[in-house]
Amino acid sequence: MAYHGSSYRSQLTGYKVVFIPMHGTKAGTPHDVVTGWLLAGGGSVWGRPVELLVAADGSLLTSDDDVGVVYRLATAGRKDTGTEGHMSPRLSVGGADPMNEAVQTALNRQIKHEFSSAHFYLSASGYCESISLTGFAGWLRQQSREEVGHALRIFDFMHDRGSRAELQALDQPGRDFVSLLDVFTQALQHEQAVTASINEIYALAVREQDYPTQVLLQWFITEQVEEEKSVSQILEELRMVGDSSSALLMLQRELGTRRAVAPMPAAAS
Repeated sequence: MAYHGSSYRSQLTGYKVVFIPMHGTKAGTPHDVVTGWLLAGGGSVWGRPVELLVAADGSLLTSDDDVGVVYRLATAGRKDTGTEGHMSPRLSVGGADPMNEAVQTALNRQIKHEFSSAHFYLSASGYCESISLTGFAGWLRQQSREEVGHALRIFDFMHDRGSRAELQALDQPGRDFVSLLDVFTQALQHEQAVTASINEIYALAVREQDYPTQVLLQWFITEQVEEEKSVSQILEELRMVGDSSSALLMLQRELGTRRAVAPMPAAAS
């Protein structure tokens, strides 16, 4: 289990990977496997482990969402005992195999999708501005910024793995919206297409045994659940609003309170 760590306590806790033995349905005492993220003295940290994935060779992969790396936790025989097969943790960072060409191509294509999403949401924001619905416009503009962050997350990941991201030409985003309902109907369709693309790349990464890319895409898969949920909820609320101007103004006031979220660092190997 990865203990992400808590920075809200007077004494920092967590920031390590532990093993918890199970005795039937009862959890035993946790045993530290990898520590060191919490610096001596307990006053500062240099990383925060999050998520664990078991690789085909039995090693563990854990991502660090503070410094943006993926750690591979392997084991080796204990030389001090001379006992072959006696396992002790060994941590290696980076040095992963070069990315498969098919995975690189798919990730480059996904960067294009993410930037295209940013253009779509910015275009939709412009439409809302033109009809004086500034709350909706602000929400859509913020969504555009987040999509840029998603593209950069993949961009940085590829370069951290020794590959080069190749930016592709973007199609002109649509601008012929006819209503708010149309805007968010198109937005949901857009998010569903992005979800399908992410799932396809994840399946490819599994086939190619590209474990760092699988860890990266687990974040995107979770993110897409939230993206579709948010857009679907707004779409349903718009349907309930109907022709009520007062209800529409209340909804746009609520959406206008959306604030920027600090981007997550890109996971890398």
